[in-house]
Amino acid sequence: MDGLYKEIMHIKDKVKIVFLSSIVMTTTKWLISELNYLEKNSDTEVHELCDFLYPLARKTHEKTHQSKKIFTFKKFSDWKNYILNLQQRCIKDGKKLIILTELTTFPGQGKNLRYLKINQFLKQRQIDYYEIMNGGLIPSTASKETYLKYFKINRYWRYLLMRLNEVMTAFFGILLNVKPKGVFIAGDKIKKQFENLKITKGIELIDFNSWEFSSTLNKKNNDEHPPNVKYAVFLNQNSIGDRMLHKLPLNIGETPEKWYPSLDNFFSRLEKTFNVEIIIASHPKSGEEGCLDYLGNRTAVLNKTGELVRGAEFVIGKSSTALTYAIAHKKPLIFVYSKESKRNMSSYIVMINLSNYFKIKPIDIDETFSESQLKSIKNFDKKLCENYKTDFLASNPINKNYQIILEHFNK
Repeated sequence: MDGLYKEIMHIKDKVKIVFLSSIVMTTTKWLISELNYLEKNSDTEVHELCDFLYPLARKTHEKTHQSKKIFTFKKFSDWKNYILNLQQRCIKDGKKLIILTELTTFPGQGKNLRYLKINQFLKQRQIDYYEIMNGGLIPSTASKETYLKYFKINRYWRYLLMRLNEVMTAFFGILLNVKPKGVFIAGDKIKKQFENLKITKGIELIDFNSWEFSSTLNKKNNDEHPPNVKYAVFLNQNSIGDRMLHKLPLNIGETPEKWYPSLDNFFSRLEKTFNVEIIIASHPKSGEEGCLDYLGNRTAVLNKTGELVRGAEFVIGKSSTALTYAIAHKKPLIFVYSKESKRNMSSYIVMINLSNYFKIKPIDIDETFSESQLKSIKNFDKKLCENYKTDFLASNPINKNYQIILEHFNK
């Protein structure tokens, strides 16, 4: 223990870590990013940059987690001046300043040119920055033709303009040769895709894990909720908030008046077939807990998704990153959608990719489905969970992410 304590003190003395966030650093985000551990074991602070990068994020998220280590910046110039002063203090104290960022994923440079300004500034000041690439879900593989057909049918032009803005920003980033010093990357397939890009040459790759997978490590067996109850979990997504964030029409995707009654009926079928109780794992943005009248007064639990999934008989969902909890714990999966789901192409394609990977036929809850289709969940191949973990979730499945970060920067 003394040796570990000395090592922690050593990194506190020699390294200053700044974690950049483009969204509101809520308590949920703080914990899932293991910043509570980084704060305790290193000299780390968090910078909230959404107010000048993507102001709408402030309207669709909860309040900022209370910590003296979180700093909010209203303007790029304010943040730039702060970093310049911090760089000088680090030089004076003999510390190395390192930026750990979730703003961008190379070769992308963010949603607009303001993101690129940050990376370009760091390059000009010769400040090392490291990106995190650990989403945990299979990347979308939709063809250009599919997207064009989708835009034509749905008149989803704002989304198209948003994507064009991202492409333009990435183009200028490549033109200016703006790239991170390293990338913390999860999944062998993601790593191979990254390595196969010529422009990624010279970028250091550090084996990492998805945040959800990392949170499952070193958990005690009794970390379940609730105990001694036979139940299944539905991962409730908060897509309406995300649509508001991007100024997209609220009818892109499921509408509550159609989606939830169909879900309610589907859950009743599941409960009768498997003799289980369906518990709702609420999305952190929703703030919902207790009985949900729009889902048959079933119980919703907030901020306990990992624990819920750990003790579940099976898990129901669409395309949430929380599905990685189920994969990490090798829980059978049921994928559900409706006719409306196809209008949200990005979400729908992720679900199709996942269902294909696990050789599961997703269920359209608006259509008639048989008892045998429900019971086919018993044939779920748990070996595929181990394959998926290697491909997309974990490149260093022994260590939690904060340990990987500290070990790398303590070299």
